[in-house]
Amino acid sequence: MDFHKHREIIKKLKRQIETPPSYDILNILLSELQYTMQDNPDLPVDDRDFIMAYSGFIKKWAVTRFVQTMDTRWDDLYWKTLHFEAPYLFESYLIYLEKNREAKDRFYLPKRKQLNKHGLIQAMQDLEDDRLDILSISMPPGTQKTTLEKFFASWVIGKHPDDFSLFYSHSGDITRMFYDGIYDITINSDEYTWSEIFPDVKLESTNAKTETINFNKYKPFPNIQCTSIGSKNAGKVRCNRYLYCDDLIGGIEEVFFLQPQSVTKCKEKV
Repeated sequence: MDFHKHREIIKKLKRQIETPPSYDILNILLSELQYTMQDNPDLPVDDRDFIMAYSGFIKKWAVTRFVQTMDTRWDDLYWKTLHFEAPYLFESYLIYLEKNREAKDRFYLPKRKQLNKHGLIQAMQDLEDDRLDILSISMPPGTQKTTLEKFFASWVIGKHPDDFSLFYSHSGDITRMFYDGIYDITINSDEYTWSEIFPDVKLESTNAKTETINFNKYKPFPNIQCTSIGSKNAGKVRCNRYLYCDDLIGGIEEVFFLQPQSVTKCKEKV
């Protein structure tokens, strides 16, 4: 069914919702949103945002009704809705990805307020939604820039398993840290729900020596490749999705000022 027919069904369902809404009607609405995206996987961003506005409505009421009733069905509905949103919305991905982690070990939720205060989550969403071509982040050390970059890169791999991205840094130690982080996020099902969010994306190969990870079918260039400046990269690295540049300057003696980290969208397929 095309998007316009689904949209009319969604609007009719919305008109039937009373205040407070019943669990059943919101569950039916969520199912219709899921069918809409299944039938129309390549929706333009504006139409996708129409769908996500309704899923946000469901989340809001699921939280409210759970607090009011302590009925676990509402909590389940909240997580089901986040799971639905995760492939499309970076923040929903971050929250659902760490659903099973201990609260003290979670990356995103404890830092959510500050990361959103500085607009980082929306900026990365805008990058993926093609509202930005280049995102440059200049912040003090230890403010979670690279960690957030790892989470974003893992999201991109799940969304675009046929594409390939490249991570660059001045140091092999940093590239290895980035490689290990993405490997853990995508493979460690005890800590992360990545395989639930992207159930059709399977590990094809990984190479710790070359710091490469590839999913689904073999590709000449893997989904993520990490390399440092000066590693004789001519001909062996390529990207058609994102180029991640993280701390390209090794020390103050190399330049007179600090260079920001950036994520650049590759404009042409290779």
